[in-house]
Amino acid sequence: MRSAALRLSALVLPLVLAACGGGPSASPSVAPTAGGGLFSPGVIPTAEQLCQLLTPADWAAAGLSFARAPTIDDDGPGTGSAYCTYGSASGATGGLELDVYVGATVDDAAYNYATINESIPTPSVPNLSGVDQAAMNTNMEPGFGIIVARAGKLVVTVSLPTSTSAANQLTSLTALVLSRAAALV
Repeated sequence: MRSAALRLSALVLPLVLAACGGGPSASPSVAPTAGGGLFSPGVIPTAEQLCQLLTPADWAAAGLSFARAPTIDDDGPGTGSAYCTYGSASGATGGLELDVYVGATVDDAAYNYATINESIPTPSVPNLSGVDQAAMNTNMEPGFGIIVARAGKLVVTVSLPTSTSAANQLTSLTALVLSRAAALV
């Protein structure tokens, strides 16, 4: 989990510094369970499954109609991490991105959240229920908004282009991801 946080920090931190002038369990198939979630409790999902937490249709419903099927990356098999880019640009360069981390423990997730949050200058607290921690900045350089939220062992980061709708888009997409991933908390 620490490598997931460090990876996102490595992506976001250089942008922040530039702006400041400074230098293995079996995987379940993703299908609704009796409780309405997409995952089985206690089973580490694959990156492909985690990237299904948001679809191009979800991005379009939030007013971002240029989303495509995600390009998927992770920290390796069985890590419970996913980096999902829904177009040619990463979230930190104004594209659409979902990053999801399923910590082995709540402490791992809290560490991951704290590391990511350190990369967000002047964060605000979003209006997002059902989370233990959340921070957001809707206008980071070079023109993207980001939200990071932790609910139990789950950490979610959503990035998208800066706009007057960014706060609502970030919170609604994050709430959707959290509702679909309830079994992973």
